Amino acid sequence: MTQEFLSRDEVDALMQGVGDDGAAPAADAGAPGRLRAVNLATQERASRVRMPALDLVHERFAELLRTTLYGELRRVPTITAVPLRAQTYGELMSELATPVHVTVVDMKPLGGHALVTIDASLVGVFVDAMFGGGSVKPGAENRSFTATEERLVDRIVVMLLAAYAKSWHDVAVLTPERVRTETQPRFVQLADADDIIHCARFSIDIGTGGGALQVCLPRTLLAPLRDRLQAPAREDTRAPGADWRAPLADGVQAVEVEVT
Repeated sequence: MTQEFLSRDEVDALMQGVGDDGAAPAADAGAPGRLRAVNLATQERASRVRMPALDLVHERFAELLRTTLYGELRRVPTITAVPLRAQTYGELMSELATPVHVTVVDMKPLGGHALVTIDASLVGVFVDAMFGGGSVKPGAENRSFTATEERLVDRIVVMLLAAYAKSWHDVAVLTPERVRTETQPRFVQLADADDIIHCARFSIDIGTGGGALQVCLPRTLLAPLRDRLQAPAREDTRAPGADWRAPLADGVQAVEVEVT
């Protein structure tokens, strides 16, 4: 005995949606309330993944950056770190004003390059702090870099890369090396326009002026370290040392307090 799962009316209704060639008609992706085309190759989901270890790396770098700049410029900088953000490479290039000091960095042993960008205004601040002059003149960011400015900033970038390597010591052993420098972002083809870039931005002010420095890391560059970077920050499980307790107790007992 056969059992009919669909009535004749239900079968006729289904057949009305099938064309002469046996294929169902394509849905209008643009019509409201209808099907929408989804590209599974997009990287939107990857851009929302948090990487606590990478955040910690850049927090350490902000501290080392302050020490490095003070040692070179003899000025105490005020550094504000902007939370790490993910954007496409095309968006990054459209945001960079020209001229801008862009350093292409080989992130050995990772297979790929990163970018360090320094605003033109910050380049002027570095030169002003090194050679004097009071303050950076308004509109200085609209001119081209001189040979002296490029040499000074290249030297500072090399020192910053050494500090950046130290900030990674708990995650991976990296040896960042400067490859080349550009002042026009369009000459740097680090990734495709749709590729995801993770950018850490640091606002730097040394009193006479300031600007922004960015470290930009392609998502593909960080792929080998993804598991480490996404892991939550490890708590310090070491027992507190007791070697300081006895000297502290002796010191407290020896303190003289005047009571009135």
